[in-house]
Amino acid sequence: MLRDSYDNQRGAERIRSFVAAVIFKRADELMHRGSIDPENQHFKAGSYVGNTDIIPLLKLVTLIAPEESAPYQILSRSLAYAQDNVSEGVKILQRGIMNSSQPDSVHELYASVALLKMFFDKNPMSPEEKFSAIKYLNAACEKYNENSAEISSDPAFTLENYKILIARLYVELKDSAMALKTLEEAGIALTGSNDLLFSYLADYKMSGLENMQLLSLEEVHKDKFENDTHECVDDCCCHETHENKTIPSLKYFFSALKSGLIFIALLVSGWVKKESF
Repeated sequence: MLRDSYDNQRGAERIRSFVAAVIFKRADELMHRGSIDPENQHFKAGSYVGNTDIIPLLKLVTLIAPEESAPYQILSRSLAYAQDNVSEGVKILQRGIMNSSQPDSVHELYASVALLKMFFDKNPMSPEEKFSAIKYLNAACEKYNENSAEISSDPAFTLENYKILIARLYVELKDSAMALKTLEEAGIALTGSNDLLFSYLADYKMSGLENMQLLSLEEVHKDKFENDTHECVDDCCCHETHENKTIPSLKYFFSALKSGLIFIALLVSGWVKKESF
């Protein structure tokens, strides 16, 4: 009797998993193929963050197989990008965290909440939202284990990247000490990288100040390139002068042109005679 009950339960689980897999496969096809071109009858290139057709399919998958992590991630990004609904995407991820039965990959769900807040929301993050994102990233770091790297679905979901994002948020919150501490405790070197965050924190560390007033990343960028001559990454930084690429100012040209036009006008009017020069 118990064996029959166990077999029936296993059979139901297999059917449930099969149905969820079939629906997710269809969503995956739409992600990669997109809609049909009516003229050529060919599938257009698709994208999971731009295809609203997959949203109801993914919602169905999360109901049938709530323990799977991947559908929550894709669904949350689709809601945030295609429908501009970050709050609903966050709720989807929170539900995925509660239902997840995959301890090696649940860190991605925690990190995805922070990523939605940081990169998908069109509105600027408030200090409260930044602290909230830090909490989710810290939780992702705690859930990250030695098996996580092997089964990760995205190379962006790494412990090092989580620490860097936390440091960036602390910089934006004007807490340089915590930003520096976060990277140093993770063993992330500040040297050998052109990253603006790393160079700024390296300068802060060299200064020896314990409580340096930090600017936002945009203000830091402006401060680093406010000098008359500097070394730019490319030719599109919109500054008048570059190191070894000095561009003469046009004000001297227009000044000389103005003087010449005045002289010609006086010459034509007779105020200045040709013999005078």
